[in-house]
Formats: sequence, structure tokens, C-alpha cells
Amino acid sequence: MRSKISPIIYKLIDSFNWLSFKRDCYNIFNGECQRKTIQFPHVLPIVHEYVSKQLEAGGLGGDFTAFKLIELSQTLANLKPKSIIEFGGGATTCVFALYAQENPGVEFISLDESSYFQNLTKEHLGSKLSKYVNFIQSDRQEYEFRGKRVCSYSHDKFPPLKERSWFCYVDGPSASSKDKSYKTKLPCVDVLKLLSEGVGISDILFDCRFDTVRFFLDSVEFEKFYPKLHYRAARGKSEKYFVNQNLYHSMLLTKNLSL
Repeated sequence: MRSKISPIIYKLIDSFNWLSFKRDCYNIFNGECQRKTIQFPHVLPIVHEYVSKQLEAGGLGGDFTAFKLIELSQTLANLKPKSIIEFGGGATTCVFALYAQENPGVEFISLDESSYFQNLTKEHLGSKLSKYVNFIQSDRQEYEFRGKRVCSYSHDKFPPLKERSWFCYVDGPSASSKDKSYKTKLPCVDVLKLLSEGVGISDILFDCRFDTVRFFLDSVEFEKFYPKLHYRAARGKSEKYFVNQNLYHSMLLTKNLSL
């Protein structure tokens, strides 16, 4: 007689395989961070200089910074967007501004909830790159949306967007709730709000924002995109095949490109 394996054993094996997969992802991520840090000043010298200024002014950074910015630059080169909205400015603004400078006709909007930090971004960019950016200061809002507490920017200062299809970069607004009873980060739902208003969205990149990614994965709008997820954005082994181990960002793309 064939021996029967307990369903509990199968469950334990699945859990072990998922944990092993996440460990491998973690090791790959750390290795890429180290490699990209070495490459950074040579591959993106102007952005590297911007990051140095940002750190000197007390801005945020980490071992992942080079990985994030090089990947963003390479993704822009592959996707070639003509219209870009950045939700939350900083070093990524420099990458987008350089892309707009090198590609005439690109429209680039950078949103920030803080006029102070937005002015620092302008200062670090300098006049030559700042002219390629439409800077908009927009207040952060917090409210209930689709049964959950969320946040977004106020859209009342947005220019008309419906004539174009937009590449969106999500790294804002701040995801910590003003209500201290909420212990987790709030989803940032600007892109979903734009989609619900009939604005065309071509591709979406998320800088971490794992709660935002998961909220989007549960939306009906998710169905039109090809997901390439950071391993920390996947909710379990059922989403393992959405994970790309070599990515910093989680990506939702309208074309199934190899990136």
C-alpha cells in the first residue's frame, strides 16, 4: 500500500519552501544593493552628486539607494514614457528630470506634501534640471475609501490629465496615520483615484509601499496590469510567481516586458 502523507506535512513543506524563497530573495536584494552602490557614481554621476547633496542636508538614504535609482533609470529607458507623475519627490526627481532633459516632449509632474522639502529638491537640482519639472505642492488627505483607511494627495491643484496616459511613481504621501490607533501604514491611493476618474495610467512603480501594493492587488483595476512584485509585497506562496527576485520596485505594467 502507498503511504499517505498527512496534509499537515504538505502544509509544512509549502511553508518551508516559501520561507526559503524569501531568504533567497533577501540575499539577492542585498547583493544587488552592494553591486549597484559600486556602479552608482559611474552609471549615474549627476544623480550620485544629487544624492550626496541630499545626504549632506540631512535627507534620507541607505544601502538600497543606488539600486533603486539605477533600476528606475533603466526602467524609463525600457518603457520610454512621455508623461510622468511622481507622488513624492526626492532623489527620484533627479532621475526623472534627467530623463525629461534627454527626451524632448516629456511632461513630468512632481508632487510633494511639504513645500520645504520640495524647495530643497529644487535647490539640489539647480536651474538647469528644475525647468524640466512641474512642481506641485499638494496637501495630504486621510479618509475612508473602499472600506479602509487610506491617504492621498489633494487633487484640486492637479492640471488636466485625461489627454495623456501617465507613468506613475508612488512614494508618497506619508503613510503613517494621524490616528494613533492605526499601527500599520496606510495605502496611498492616488493612482486608484485617477483611474476611477478616467485618467489613463500606463505603468506604475512603487518604492516599497507594500501596503499600497497589496491594496491595489485587491482592486478591480489590477486586472489590466502585469505584476512584477518585490518579494515583501507578495502575501504568500500563492503570489510567489508574481515576484521578480532581481527588482527593487514593485511594478504594475501594461506590457509584459522583461525588465
